[in-house]
Amino acid sequence: MSMKAKITQASVLLFEEKGFSDTSIQDIVEAIGVTKGTFYYYFNSKEQLLMEIHLEYISDLLKRQQTILESDHLSGREKLEAIIALLIHDIQYNGPSGRVFFREMRHLVEENVDTIEKQRDLFRLNIYTGLLVWRFNS
Repeated sequence: MSMKAKITQASVLLFEEKGFSDTSIQDIVEAIGVTKGTFYYYFNSKEQLLMEIHLEYISDLLKRQQTILESDHLSGREKLEAIIALLIHDIQYNGPSGRVFFREMRHLVEENVDTIEKQRDLFRLNIYTGLLVWRFNS
């Protein structure tokens, strides 16, 4: 695992446990036994780290959702069921990242919030469109 991934993983767990505001960069570097210099080599700020956590989370969900939607061997209903299963599976296996994603977005700067909201809206729109297609074809 790369150092950047270690920092990110430790941060997700700390943000989940203590919250973004109550987690310091010192807490993060102590959790993995590195210096603040190491942190700043990979991230300019704690907010940039939080944004990367958000982007990674939603990008991964969108990529997996798109794979389902592009599947030629699934019906509309099966695609919707697969997306629901995707979300349930994600909550089960990526719970800390999901909780940080939904709970800590308020700590992003406005420009980053806009970026994340557009990605969230796309995920929702894909579900809504899939539902319409399924209902239309039923």
